[in-house]
Amino acid sequence: LLPGTILVGQANLAALRATLRHPGAYGTARIRVDSLTVECRDEQRRPLAPGVYLDRLRVLWNGAEIASLSGLPAAASAVTVPLPAPLLAAGDTAGLALGVDVSAAAPVGYLELTVAAAGLHAPDANSGAGVTVVPEAGADLPLTTGLGRIQSPARDLVAGLQSLMPVMLAADGRPVAAGTLTLSNPGAAGSGAIQVDRLVLIGADRSRQAIPVGRAAARLEAWVGGALWAQSATLAPDSTAALLAASAPLSVNPQQSVAVELRLAPRTDPATTSIRLGCDAAGVGVVQPASALLAIQVSPAPAQTFPLWTEPAGFSALSLGASYSNFPNPFAAGRQTTTFAFYLPRDGRVSLRILTPRGGGVATLLADAPRMAGLQQADRWDGRNGRGEPVFNGVYVAELSVRYADGSAERVLRKVAVVR
Repeated sequence: LLPGTILVGQANLAALRATLRHPGAYGTARIRVDSLTVECRDEQRRPLAPGVYLDRLRVLWNGAEIASLSGLPAAASAVTVPLPAPLLAAGDTAGLALGVDVSAAAPVGYLELTVAAAGLHAPDANSGAGVTVVPEAGADLPLTTGLGRIQSPARDLVAGLQSLMPVMLAADGRPVAAGTLTLSNPGAAGSGAIQVDRLVLIGADRSRQAIPVGRAAARLEAWVGGALWAQSATLAPDSTAALLAASAPLSVNPQQSVAVELRLAPRTDPATTSIRLGCDAAGVGVVQPASALLAIQVSPAPAQTFPLWTEPAGFSALSLGASYSNFPNPFAAGRQTTTFAFYLPRDGRVSLRILTPRGGGVATLLADAPRMAGLQQADRWDGRNGRGEPVFNGVYVAELSVRYADGSAERVLRKVAVVR
């Protein structure tokens, strides 16, 4: 049962399984199995020191563990595992299995475990006379696990953050995407997955001064593949950090990356004017191996440093007129774009036009477009007129008109400065 690839420090590894059968006729004495002798060899059949490669041998009888041996010899020799003398009656069979714990200090190389016929010490239960162990028809002795290659497990996890934080947040409790945390396992193929079972996110203001993340966020979420993976409890205004606990660990396989989308549900009563989310190495909750020798290190992606930060977001007013803005302002026509932000208190149809100060039409960005309630900040103008030409320097008027489903309407104006 030994796999072709064995990881250093791997525990509870199934090594081999065999069936023992007492071929005697009814009335024949039972057979007592007293011990099992195991030899360790490399790919050239040279003997190895069990204690250098293994921390523990365990023996199972019909699926139940009956013996466990640690403190294995550190010199090249066989090792004998005493058994509690299970009995095998005439005509009966029993399942015998061998499992191992690989040492956290095991060297890279090849390993095979064998049990010779003489390694099954099984006397007559009445007389104590030895019995002969022979292979079943079609089977072979010695018993062997087959050859497995021991290699180092994955030891590094690389974390990178791409900000998705909008420039403005609405204090309405609706979750928004704040960033994508990418977790990458650069380990060699076969080195095993790295598991992450939690994230801890922190907060800072626009100038990167630490603030309680609960001042801005009511809750934080982490999504993987379009499904909720982890989330925080409801945050208090003085919550300095947010623990996002996962329902199940996230596995990052060797040579693969996993994207985790971070979402922020804003407070309806924010106690700060700006927020950015951050994560440091300790905030990536790696499930560490039992041995400190195999500890997994979390490193930042190239060109990034811990803590990783999103861009900052400010808070918008919750009315159309007070929230209407654009950024940057002024901007360079034909070389930059300016983004319009506005808050819709309810669903409506939106028109957004660029006019000259005298009311002449320059460009139409939205024409009676349906929009859901909430903060809107995806509409941009590149400073070009309806013919695709950059407009001249000066001040233009951005006219925003909204017709709501109940028949009411609003119209607001904003000056937009263009430079070349």
